[in-house]
Amino acid sequence: AFSRAAGRARKACRDLDERAGLLWTPLWPPDPDAAAGSGTVQQVFSDASGERYSRPLEEDETAPEGLDAAPPEVALRTAVAYLLDVHNYSLSRGGGLIGADVPTLDEEVAQLLEDEE
Repeated sequence: AFSRAAGRARKACRDLDERAGLLWTPLWPPDPDAAAGSGTVQQVFSDASGERYSRPLEEDETAPEGLDAAPPEVALRTAVAYLLDVHNYSLSRGGGLIGADVPTLDEEVAQLLEDEE
């Protein structure tokens, strides 16, 4: 349940960031198109215009992992906190939040986990 909920939250981070014109952050899920068809590990990045580029990594380089290496519980709490704090967005309620309607981090995580069951 943690992995699925974390995936949903991280996708929401990417979608809301892109709508706001923000560039890649470590919260975003891995880009499935980054190495599509190449079999080579690649680094994906964007320039100031939002244009996306990729390049193969050298043998001694490692790809930036973002939250990919974090336990699902950590990825979920981090992404949910970001959604609440930066975008004022509740994934469990499906929209922006106003005033007293803002759930706590623990309430939001609990609801997302319940939704996954």
